[in-house]
Amino acid sequence: MRYTLPSSCGKLLCAILVAAMILPSSCAKKEKGRYYNRAKGFSVVFPATWEIREGYMGTAVIAINPEHSDSDAIRENVNVYIEEQGKSLRLDEYYALSLENMRKYLNDFTVRKEGRSSIDGHDARWFICTHTQGRVTLRVISYLLIKEHRAYVITCSASDAAFKPSMATFDSIARSFRLE
Repeated sequence: MRYTLPSSCGKLLCAILVAAMILPSSCAKKEKGRYYNRAKGFSVVFPATWEIREGYMGTAVIAINPEHSDSDAIRENVNVYIEEQGKSLRLDEYYALSLENMRKYLNDFTVRKEGRSSIDGHDARWFICTHTQGRVTLRVISYLLIKEHRAYVITCSASDAAFKPSMATFDSIARSFRLE
């Protein structure tokens, strides 16, 4: 005697088996505390207490330190900006164009230090700069990397006085960045 499941039970069993095969692999990729932006192809870990805003002022995401004292002109923040390139630019070309644009559009823009590094196994360029916004001097470290036709810029900003104490946090965030 041959036993067959009713067709609705067979479909349900098939759906459960497919879900059981798919869910563990997709869930395993999620890391607690990591921000994911699958549409833009990256993830990053921000401090748990920081406020996260997506799509803020042209960025993919910005994370803002909620701790603020009256002496702070701005709150420390890190944003990820993504630029879609019509053609694939080399990293050094994109870096040079970025600096050129910043010199044009930021007041008192000065590069203080620059170098090369690796982020998630990809070549990256970085620079520390200062510029003014009103009467406030900002100090910024930006990391630039390219994957195919997409440029990723991780920008970490603080007031000039708060920058040095924030560097360990900024470095940790940049090192956590992954291309997904």
